[in-house]
Amino acid sequence: MAAVQRLGKQWSIAARVTEDHELVTEGPYRIVRNPIYTGMFGMMVATAIVGTLAALALGLLIASAKTSYDTQSSEVRQVAANISQLDRVLADYGSETKEIRDAFRRNIQHLTDEVWQRGSARSVILGSPETEAETWAIHVKILQLAPRDDIQQALALLRRHL
Repeated sequence: MAAVQRLGKQWSIAARVTEDHELVTEGPYRIVRNPIYTGMFGMMVATAIVGTLAALALGLLIASAKTSYDTQSSEVRQVAANISQLDRVLADYGSETKEIRDAFRRNIQHLTDEVWQRGSARSVILGSPETEAETWAIHVKILQLAPRDDIQQALALLRRHL
């Protein structure tokens, strides 16, 4: 509005040159020849800020997704290592663990099928009464193993930490 007021009778919607034209150098025109440039510059700055914020938000979203993926990947690797180690300890313990190992494998296969093939949520599977009952039965059977020699005694100590 200040620019229009300073132009006075020279202001027009259409671009034109009049006989009594004079260069206006007061008000906003002392800083810039055409105030629309200021508006255009402001829009460019705003666009750059919005673009930067969008890129920042996208970067944070990607970083968050990668962190979540890395955490879950690490957890899956750790669980797989624990499962493998427990199976190896039970195998080394002796033939009396065959029934426990078979039940353990069935339980792991059931959990794996539920999570990866059917896409069920981890909390739903691990919190189900069926899964808890199967896992508890295996746990009780492992605790009931009675070591007969020093090797089995050492393996019994190891299995308690898994």
